[in-house]
Amino acid sequence: MRTLRPFGGLASVSLGMMVVGVWLAACVGDDAPAPVTSPGSGGADSATEGGNSGDGGGPSSDGAAGTDAAECAAPSCTADGTSLLCGTTPTPCALGCAASAAAVPAHCRVIDPTGSVEPSDLAVPGVADFVLLADGGPAPGLKFFTDTGRITTADEATEIRPANMVPQTQEVTHGIGFRLVDSRVGIFQFKNLTLPATDTIFGKPHIATGSVALAIVAAEELKIEGVLDLACAIPNPAGSHAGAAAPANPSTQVNGMGPGGGLAGGKSPSLGTILSGGGGGGHSGLGGAGGDGLKCFNCEALVFGGAGGAAYDDTTFDPPLGGSGGGAGAGSSTLGGAGGGSGGGALQLVAGIRITIGDGTGPAAGATGEVRQGINAGGCGGGGVLSTQSAGGGGSGGSIVLEAPEIVGKANAGVASNGGGGGGIGDISGISRGQNGVISAQVSQGEAGSGCIGTGGNGGAGATLAGTKGVLASTGTCLDTSTKYGGGGGGSAGRVRLNTLTGDITAAPSFVISPSAVGAYQKGTIVTR
Repeated sequence: MRTLRPFGGLASVSLGMMVVGVWLAACVGDDAPAPVTSPGSGGADSATEGGNSGDGGGPSSDGAAGTDAAECAAPSCTADGTSLLCGTTPTPCALGCAASAAAVPAHCRVIDPTGSVEPSDLAVPGVADFVLLADGGPAPGLKFFTDTGRITTADEATEIRPANMVPQTQEVTHGIGFRLVDSRVGIFQFKNLTLPATDTIFGKPHIATGSVALAIVAAEELKIEGVLDLACAIPNPAGSHAGAAAPANPSTQVNGMGPGGGLAGGKSPSLGTILSGGGGGGHSGLGGAGGDGLKCFNCEALVFGGAGGAAYDDTTFDPPLGGSGGGAGAGSSTLGGAGGGSGGGALQLVAGIRITIGDGTGPAAGATGEVRQGINAGGCGGGGVLSTQSAGGGGSGGSIVLEAPEIVGKANAGVASNGGGGGGIGDISGISRGQNGVISAQVSQGEAGSGCIGTGGNGGAGATLAGTKGVLASTGTCLDTSTKYGGGGGGSAGRVRLNTLTGDITAAPSFVISPSAVGAYQKGTIVTR
C-alpha cells in the first residue's frame, strides 16, 4: 500500500542571504537585524490576510517599504550598487540595490512579476518546502484547482491541500499558500517546489483544472521534473482546465469559445448532405479554416468551411490567456457533426532564485518530436466523425510565462503551447480526433480522412503559428458523383515568454521551446523594484 508523504517541514520561510519578495533585508553590522515585513501574519495551517498591494500585505499602496526605521534609520546602497549598507558591514543584494527615493528607503531589489503576481507572493509567512513522496514507487501526479486552492492527487483519491475558506483571501494551509485574484488567476505559493516524474503505471501527469489561469510561486527554487500538463490529457467539453476556452459541442453550441474561437462548419441550403468542417481556434496566429463541402460534378465547393479563429494579443500576460476552442463540424438533419477541440491552459511560474525544467534523465524525443518532461499547454485535436458528417477544428495553444533570475532547460525536456490538429472524416467509431498539442516543435497532425473524404488541417507549432485548412484527399480516383465532407481546421499555436535577469536562459541543445516564431515566443528581463 502506498503512503504519501506530501510535506516537508512547516517552518517559516528563511531566505538567508538571497533576498526575495521582501522590501528590506535585515541590516547587519553595528545594528541589530531589522525585522522583515511580509504580507499578513501567522504561520503554517493559518489564514493570513493580504498578499497583494493594498490588500493588507507587502508594500503599501503609497510605495513605502516595510522597514523598521528604529533599527536601521538610514540604509544606503554601496557605491557599486550591489549591496545594502546598514551600519558598517554591507549585505549583498542578489538582484542589486535600490537607492532611497521619496518615502521608500534603500533596499535590496526584489522581483516584480508580471500581471497579478506580486513581490509579496514570494515571501508569504508559513509556506514550506513541498516534497511529495510515494513509498515503494514514483510519486503520483498532482491536480491543482485554480478557482479554490485545493490540491489533490491527479485521480482525486488523496487531498493534499483543502480549498480556501475564502478563495480571495490569502490563506496558508499545510505549508502551501493560495489566493484568487479578480477571478483571473489562482496563485499557489511555496518555499521550494519540485514536481517530480510521476507514476508510469497509471500515467498521471501533474494537471490543473479551473476557470482561471494557474500561477505557481516559489520563494526560492521551482523544478518541473515530470510533466505539468495543461493541455488535452482528457478532452474537456467545459473547457475548464486552467483558463482554457471550451470547444464547440454540436449538442450545445456551434462556434468554439474564447477570443479566437473557430467558427462552425455549414451545410448546403439546397443539398443538406453537403457539409463543411469547423475552423480551428486562433491565438498567436489564425486558426485554420475548416475543409469545404463538395459535390463532385465538377468538384466545386458548395459549402465553404468554417472560418478559423482570429489571432489575439496577450503579450502582457496580465493574466496569461488560455487557448480558444475549435468550431464544430456540420451535421445532417439527423446527425450532428463532430465537436471541436478545447484550447490549452494558461500558466505562470515565478521563482525567487531559479526555475529548472526537466532533470536531464528524460528519454530522447520520439517520432513526433515529443519529449516527456516539461510543460504542455497545447490545444486539443478536433473531433473526427462518421463519413456522412463533417469534422471539428482543433483548439489553439494557451500561454506559458516563466519568470526567475535564472531559467535552466535540461536535455530532452521543454515547454510548448502548440495548436491541436483538425479532425478527419471516415472513422467508423466516430470518436477519433486530430493530434493533441504535445511538447514538441513539430506540428500536430490533422486526422487522416478516408478515401475521398476530408482530412484535418495541422495545428501551429515551431516557426509556424497559424493552423492550416482542412484538406481533401486527391479527387483523381474519386467518382464525379462523390460527395466530399470537410475535415476540421488546425488550431493556432499559443504563446511562450521567458523572463530572466540576463534576458536569456541556460538550455541544453535538445531542450524544446515551441512556438519559436517571433511574436509568439519572447525572451525578456525580469522587472525588479
